[in-house]
Amino acid sequence: MLLCEGSRDSAAKYNLSYLSNYKFFIGLLAVDSEAVQLLDDSWKRVRRLCADRVEMLIAAPSFDTCVDNLLKRALLNSVGCRRVTLAAAMTALLPTAQAFAQCAPPAPAAVSISSGSCSDPALTMRGSAGPAPVVEASGSGIYSGTSIDLTATGSGYGMYATGGGAITVIGTPVDGATISTYGTGGHGLYADDGGVITGSYTSIYTNEAGAYGIGAVGADSRVTLNDSGVNTAFDNAHGAYAASGGAIGLTRTDITTWGVGASAAFADAGGSITLNNLNTFSYGDNAPAAVASGGGSLALNNTYVNIYGNSSAGLLATGDRKSVV
Repeated sequence: MLLCEGSRDSAAKYNLSYLSNYKFFIGLLAVDSEAVQLLDDSWKRVRRLCADRVEMLIAAPSFDTCVDNLLKRALLNSVGCRRVTLAAAMTALLPTAQAFAQCAPPAPAAVSISSGSCSDPALTMRGSAGPAPVVEASGSGIYSGTSIDLTATGSGYGMYATGGGAITVIGTPVDGATISTYGTGGHGLYADDGGVITGSYTSIYTNEAGAYGIGAVGADSRVTLNDSGVNTAFDNAHGAYAASGGAIGLTRTDITTWGVGASAAFADAGGSITLNNLNTFSYGDNAPAAVASGGGSLALNNTYVNIYGNSSAGLLATGDRKSVV
């Protein structure tokens, strides 16, 4: 959007819409090459019209290069103008039009994105009945969802970020996000091969054997969760599992596990887990609350571990290589 001071006649001449205080604007959304050219031509006309009395507020178009060019031009023009206001902060903070696109296919189908970005609005419900994750982001794909409800009834994960893909799930204290899985090995949140997942106010439930609440495996794979909850119901279903350079960070996110051999946190083979200001509850037998194994790194800050099963330790460090608890 471009704003400038001028007259009603000038506004009519250049097809500008009248605003109060003798300011006018052009509202443009660049969706293809022709629109980008129109935006560029409009800027030139407005600069000629307004001379040195221009205020510019850019509503980010879908082409980042176009935004960059406008920013550079505005900065160069500001040297010789008395009043040039550049709303750079808004341009930096607001995603492009592409980022605001709703995900396809529409709910309740599962979604997979490998490039670009999409978002699901509040209270969107999606599901998967087979091996596919309910939500998958890979490559340069970016997904975001607000107070969503995801259910995997097959062997698929709730959310899966892989190969550099990124996922953000945001809940609120009133309308939290919910992720539930019901298949063997159907992890709630899982990142590998450099995938990244970030969330808040999210409740995770897994309901079969070997289904981690959260998993991060591989270098640069990360899961970060705040103000949430993790619950697993069956055997060997760790609440949080990290390995091979994967990292998990949980803050104010309680973990509850019920199955045999299901630890609340398991840092394995070079993985790292950090628990901040939370509680863990492990009810199964042979289920130590927090484990560092084979070079895994485990850090507990203001965290209380609770164990209720037989032959279960509170903290356990094991393996040939040095493990840190």
